[in-house]
Amino acid sequence: MIARRRLLQAGVATAASAALPARPRAAERPIRIGVLTDMTGVYAANTGPGSVLGAKLAIEDFTRHHPTIKVELVSADLQLKPDVALGIAADWFDNQGVDVLTDVPLSSAAFAIGDLAKQKDKVAIFTGAASADITGTHCGPNHLHWVYDTWSMPHAVVDAAVKG
Repeated sequence: MIARRRLLQAGVATAASAALPARPRAAERPIRIGVLTDMTGVYAANTGPGSVLGAKLAIEDFTRHHPTIKVELVSADLQLKPDVALGIAADWFDNQGVDVLTDVPLSSAAFAIGDLAKQKDKVAIFTGAASADITGTHCGPNHLHWVYDTWSMPHAVVDAAVKG
């Protein structure tokens, strides 16, 4: 949980910084961060409520150091369905004023949301999805992959074992 909190704190701080324009924001609308996660399914234990709590704590830390910058959090359960996840992301970007979307523990949803973030010129930080294709064939300029992936995990173990 502590490692997850630190990861989310760094991600939220990065997200808040990425959403900041070159001019002051004190009188403007708040930065809105959306945590799109698995609240009840198979990934809920390593994402879900812990991701939402981690983001809340990270926002508290960030706003303590930057009191003139307002940051708000929204969260939703993607129900482990890519179409549901994409619908929520589109609504957040189009109607809810979400600037940065994070978590997304489902690679197929991350692919679609990465494309949507590029189309809408928004930011997505994937801290839950693990497919190496997020930074491979589905790589895009508006998202980053802040987690292990399906290429690095087996290679780190297998390469070390073979060398040993």
